[in-house]
Amino acid sequence: SLLVGHYLDHIQPVIDEMAAADAHLFVGLDPLALPEAMLACSRGQKECAESAEHDLQRMDAFLRFQRRISAEVDCWCQSQGITDSELDAALAAAVAAEADGRETKGT
Repeated sequence: SLLVGHYLDHIQPVIDEMAAADAHLFVGLDPLALPEAMLACSRGQKECAESAEHDLQRMDAFLRFQRRISAEVDCWCQSQGITDSELDAALAAAVAAEADGRETKGT
C-alpha cells in the first residue's frame, strides 16, 4: 500500500543510520542472558565482570536504538494522522498480501 511504502521510505534511513553506528554491538546479543551474567559478577567472578560490562554496553546501544526508532515511528504516525495500531494493521496487511502472493506464485 501507499501508506506502507511511505512509512518504509521515512523509517528505513533512520534504521540504517542507527544500525551502522552500533551494529557491531548487536552481534550475538542475548538480553535474556544478562541477568545471569550480572549475578555471576556479583559473586566476584572477575572473568564474568568484563563480559557482563560489554554486554551491558551492548544492551544500552540496543535500547537506545529501540527508543530512537519508536520515537521516529510515533512522530511519523502523528504527521500522517494515524495511530500506531493503524500502522500495525497496515503493515500486517502488507505482510499477509506479500505472503499470499508468494503462495500463489508457488502453485
